[in-house]
Amino acid sequence: MTAPAWLTAAGLASINPAATPAAPDGGAVAVESAYPGDFATPPAQAWYRRIPGAEVPSAVHTEAGGPLLYGDYIFTGTAGEDALLMLHRADGRLIRRLPARGVVRSKPVIVDGALLYGDTGGATWCFPLDGDVPREESRWVHVGTAPVLATPAVTADRVYIADVANVLVSLDLSTGELEWRHAQKLDPGRSAELELYGHPSPVITDEMVLAGFSDGTLVALEPRRGELLWQRRVGEGQYPDLVSAPMLLGGDVVIGGFTAPLVSLDLATQSVRWRLDEVGAAHSAALTSSGAGDRVVHGGVDGILRSIDPLTGAVAWEWDSEAGSALTRPLVTPAGLLVAAASGSLFLVDADTGKRRWEWTPGFHISGITAEPDVEGRQVVAVTNAGYIVSLVVPPAAPERPVRPMLDRLGL
Repeated sequence: MTAPAWLTAAGLASINPAATPAAPDGGAVAVESAYPGDFATPPAQAWYRRIPGAEVPSAVHTEAGGPLLYGDYIFTGTAGEDALLMLHRADGRLIRRLPARGVVRSKPVIVDGALLYGDTGGATWCFPLDGDVPREESRWVHVGTAPVLATPAVTADRVYIADVANVLVSLDLSTGELEWRHAQKLDPGRSAELELYGHPSPVITDEMVLAGFSDGTLVALEPRRGELLWQRRVGEGQYPDLVSAPMLLGGDVVIGGFTAPLVSLDLATQSVRWRLDEVGAAHSAALTSSGAGDRVVHGGVDGILRSIDPLTGAVAWEWDSEAGSALTRPLVTPAGLLVAAASGSLFLVDADTGKRRWEWTPGFHISGITAEPDVEGRQVVAVTNAGYIVSLVVPPAAPERPVRPMLDRLGL
């Protein structure tokens, strides 16, 4: 297969032999990790550079387009470009700009050999992949009527897209054709003037599509036809908006309003299993298993990371980032919980004790990290609100030294 012109121009056609691999017998191409191993110890900074694109005034600069690590590349949006950027994982250099009708303000997703992402122009793009490289032409583009700030949710044959106009659509994954559309009727008591500019990604089960809306309502829809199954008001306070994605927890779902509360609902009855009245949610929770058993871990808008009993809602421990700003969804790694603060840095917290194990202290201004970092293998990549992208890598484990008692005593 001949390498695309843009790949050759970037000098990667020979550097990365797997850049345009041929699929054996027409099957899927296996993409190996560029940094194999586990994120098992605190990392070291590998490189740091400014994200390509126009500079954005610092007073309004927030990088919300989270990075995606895949194969040899990083896919990320940026506030200064109407494009999805494709960077090389080895040093962050720009390889390609994928098209967009506006800024990409959410993390892209790769499922079954296809790259999907939305933009603030209301478009959602689907590019087929050759290995870890998007093809020259998109498979399809769906253009809606409002900005898409949420990562598309993808199943074996469908794509579910939420926009800031409180509309959820279902598309055919192969063609991009519209299957159904749900426009949420908002609570008339909710003031539109106070509505946050955001919308969470839907979560899909075999029985339902779970989606949150700006009036604080969680809705369950039938996946194939979009019929309303039930809805439950969750969010409260000045900003009841559900801007964080629901998290499935067995037969329950954990979801929170931006101001408050954080709750666990029984999916069958929609009854509240537990609630934390003073906890607001800007990002989803995660589930971790440790010596103390399973725990829900959640980073609040107050900058506090909490470990919560999934059955009772009792808080096992709290860790205060002292940033006073929203924390990203905790990334569960063998080294601990990796979390970033919108007005702070990147932290590694022990899942058992809630003690800080490590903090990224670059010694220069980063303006916080709003977008969730991504971890794959031994590498974590984060995008800062100052317009930079950083790669941190766990050093490879040293090879085991053979036991040589006689030679060691002789100093040989």
